[in-house]
Amino acid sequence: MGRVIVPIDLGGSPITCCVRPPLRKPPTVEYVSALIDNYAARRGNVDEVAFFHGGTPSESLLNCCQQIPLRLALNPHDLTREKARWLAGFHLRTIELEFLTLSPKVIHRIKRGYNPSIAPDMIQGLKLMGLNVGVLLSPGLPGGSHQQCLADARRCVDYGVDFVRICPMLVFEKSTLASWYKRGSYSPPEINEVVFTIREMLQVFEANDIQVIRIGWQPKQDFSVDIIAGPLHPNLRALVEYNRFFDRMAGALSGVSGYRIELLVNPKDMSWVKGECGDNIRRLRASLSLEELIVIGDPSVPRGEIRWRQV
Repeated sequence: MGRVIVPIDLGGSPITCCVRPPLRKPPTVEYVSALIDNYAARRGNVDEVAFFHGGTPSESLLNCCQQIPLRLALNPHDLTREKARWLAGFHLRTIELEFLTLSPKVIHRIKRGYNPSIAPDMIQGLKLMGLNVGVLLSPGLPGGSHQQCLADARRCVDYGVDFVRICPMLVFEKSTLASWYKRGSYSPPEINEVVFTIREMLQVFEANDIQVIRIGWQPKQDFSVDIIAGPLHPNLRALVEYNRFFDRMAGALSGVSGYRIELLVNPKDMSWVKGECGDNIRRLRASLSLEELIVIGDPSVPRGEIRWRQV
C-alpha cells in the first residue's frame, strides 16, 4: 500500500498572473478536519497532508492537521523567508515551488510577479531549513520553447532541487491566457511536441539523479475549472515512456532486418515497451521488416535496458 496523502486545494493563489485559473472558494476548517478524519478512517493512517493551488494556508487550517507532516505547493511569490520559518513550525517537510519556468523572459510575458533569479537563493535557503524542495515546470508557456525547457531542466540541476514535477501549460476558462487563445495570439503546443520536450528533459534529470515525481495533470483531481485547450492526456507519462522505449528498441536493433527476434526486458517495463495498444511493436516490426518480434519479461534485465536475441 502506498503512502496516504490528503490533498487539499486552497482555491488558487492570491497573486494574479496570465495563466492562473479563476479563484475558487478556499476550504473551511470543518471541511479539512472532516477530510483528514475520513482518510484516516478509510486507510488506517495519514502520512501527509498536501496543500496546493493557493498561497500559504491559514493557521486555523494548519491546526487541523494535528502534527501530521505537511507538504505545500505554491507560487514562489506567495512565500517569504518569515512565512517559511513559520510554516516549518507546523511540521512542513516538503515544499514545491511552482516557478513554471526559470526563464526571465517567459516569466515577464505571463506577468507571474517575480524574477526567477530568486530561485537559487530560495531553493538553497529552504534546503538549509531541512525541507525537501521541488520545482514545478510547465512546458508550453507563452513565449517558451523547447530549448527554454531544457535550460529550465539544467538550471534545476544547478540549483540542487530534490525533485521535479512536469505539467504542460493548459488554457483555463476565464484566464487571461484563454483570451489570448481565443483571439489567436497564443497557440498551445501539440501533444507530440510536448512528449518530445519532456522526453529530453527527463534525460537531463535522470542523468543527475533528480526524481520526476509526476508528468501531466489529472483534470478532475487537480482542477475543478474548465480547460479549453492545451496538451491534456490522461496518462502523459505513459506517452513519454512509450516514445523513449521505441527509440531504445530501434537503437538496439539498428541494422537488424528480416529475422525472428526476441526482446528481453525487465517485466516492469513491459507496458512501456509494447506501447499504446501494442503500437511500438507493430511500428518496429514494420520498419525493420522483421518476420516476428516477441517481447519477453526477464527479471535479470535492469529496468530501462533492452536486450535481444535472434531465434
